[in-house]
Parts: sequence; C-alpha cells; structure tokens
Amino acid sequence: MKNMVVQTESRIPHTSRTNGGWAYLGTPLGAAVKARRVELGLTQERLAAQAGMSQGALSRLERGKAVPTLPLLERLAAAMTANLLIALSPTGTVHVTFRVPGPLPHRPNPPRMASAR
Repeated sequence: MKNMVVQTESRIPHTSRTNGGWAYLGTPLGAAVKARRVELGLTQERLAAQAGMSQGALSRLERGKAVPTLPLLERLAAAMTANLLIALSPTGTVHVTFRVPGPLPHRPNPPRMASAR
C-alpha cells in the first residue's frame, strides 16, 4: 500500500465556532473521512461495518452533520489503517489528516565519543 496522506483544511469564522461548539469540526473531518474511504475503494456500508457504526451515521459524519466520539474516531482510523491527526488553531483553522504509517526512516547511529582515560 502506498504511503498516502489525505488532508483537508477549513477556516471557520469565530462566530460559527462559538455558536456551534465542536460542530465546526464536522465539515473538514467528514471530507477527510470520505476522501480516505474513496481512496481505499470502500463503500459506506463496508467502512461502517468495519468501524462498528451504522451506514447512516457514517453518511451524516461524511456530510459534516455529526461529530463522532473519540472511541469512534479510533475505530475509523483503525478501519482505514491510518493515523488520524486533527489540529485546531485559535484562529479557527481546522486541519484533518489521515496518514498511513510507513516504515521509520533510517537514522544512522551517532558517532561514539572516545572514552577519556
């Protein structure tokens, strides 16, 4: 599998954030979930079953009409074999990224210092 990154970003006006509570997360999260699902070639029914949720709940999430619980976010990330990264900034920008874990980069061992005698 390729090391793919699906990322969405949204800038939400301050009034929407205050009046809507956490609802402002729904649009970029839903877009990222849908993009990753499509990338994997999964139907809503299949992904919903793998994540332990109903197809209707997944549809609402993808349309930005629902914000899932943290346990559900964990199950979605596991079902899509990706790390889910959500960044919220004080300016109202929301970044949602699904990142497929890849092999760790090779880091050469640092040179050893000669022992002082």
